[in-house]
Amino acid sequence: MLAKFSRQSDALLPGPEEAPAPSEVPEAPGETTRVLRLPRGKHGSGPMRFTVTSRRRTWVSRAVLFAILCVQAALSLRMSNTAFEDEALYLYSGHLQIAHLLHGTALQGNYASYFSGAPVLYPVLGALADDVGGLAAARAVSLIAMLATTGLLYSLTRRLFNERVGLCAAVVFSVTESALFLGHLATYDAPSLFLLALAAWIVVRTAPFRWPGYLLAAPPIALAVATKYAAGLFVPTIVLLSALAAWPHRGRKP
Repeated sequence: MLAKFSRQSDALLPGPEEAPAPSEVPEAPGETTRVLRLPRGKHGSGPMRFTVTSRRRTWVSRAVLFAILCVQAALSLRMSNTAFEDEALYLYSGHLQIAHLLHGTALQGNYASYFSGAPVLYPVLGALADDVGGLAAARAVSLIAMLATTGLLYSLTRRLFNERVGLCAAVVFSVTESALFLGHLATYDAPSLFLLALAAWIVVRTAPFRWPGYLLAAPPIALAVATKYAAGLFVPTIVLLSALAAWPHRGRKP
């Protein structure tokens, strides 16, 4: 029995004549072997990292953002009060500015000497909205500006981090007292804040560009400062944000 088993084992072992020829040994990967080569980073620090976001996740995050904006709008619109003193002053001066620009009517006072922003910017915009729908339309301009600010905050935070962080930032900002109050106040604060958020979004969006795309943020910054002079205090923050956003893409060049 042992001899039979040993003979069967020897029969299973390949002989010298059964060894593959050297020409048959594959020297390179064949058709069934696929090698994936990833491009290396600019500074040779290893393969580039790619963030893949599914379409379903994108639509879900947008739906959540839409719900956040609806809640913010509802919380702002639930406020009800008559025209505030500053609102009446800005809208009145805006009507005078329009009459002066179109018909040459004399202005009733030097508004540029004590206004916190250029009299020809937001007061004119608020007066145009007031002609269309009264005080409610003028306040709707501020509400739209604050809703757009929340959307821009979500977008730039999502680009810096991810969708979850962007949604958290939008939720925290949308329910703050200042955001809700400015959304129901016909003053230049909401449009100026929207322009600052637009400038911040531009510097984050253009961070991967090789050419100085951050310069596109200069017009919104200038317009924001002209709309409300106190907005100039936040310009250094946007400049610093442009450098921090470009750091992962271009290293020390920013």
